[in-house]
Amino acid sequence: MHDLHAVQALVEHLTKQLGALELERVGQVRIRADGTLSAAALQLAYEVVTHDTALAGSTLVVDQEPRQHLCPTCERTSPVAHEDLVGHLTICPLCGAVSAVESGDGIEVIAVTSRPPD
Repeated sequence: MHDLHAVQALVEHLTKQLGALELERVGQVRIRADGTLSAAALQLAYEVVTHDTALAGSTLVVDQEPRQHLCPTCERTSPVAHEDLVGHLTICPLCGAVSAVESGDGIEVIAVTSRPPD
């Protein structure tokens, strides 16, 4: 569900900014996403949320940003990806302790490119 809310906020932001970007037709939106977010879920949510908007038909490209997690048990840091989570819990690959991972930092727009006219 966090993925959907992140995409809704992204689409609202981009829709407001389209006039300033002077783009009539958006072809691609490239974002950097926290590694704890699912790229596939973000892309699916984008397709659904952009339907009937100025962004309809554009493609979302997701660059994953690895997330580092400090284990509260062994106090060592290790990378955490979406696949490593069950809900908001992960198992430390170094000591085996289960700990909560805070929600990701969200998404950042890297580039918006136009689509050529038909």
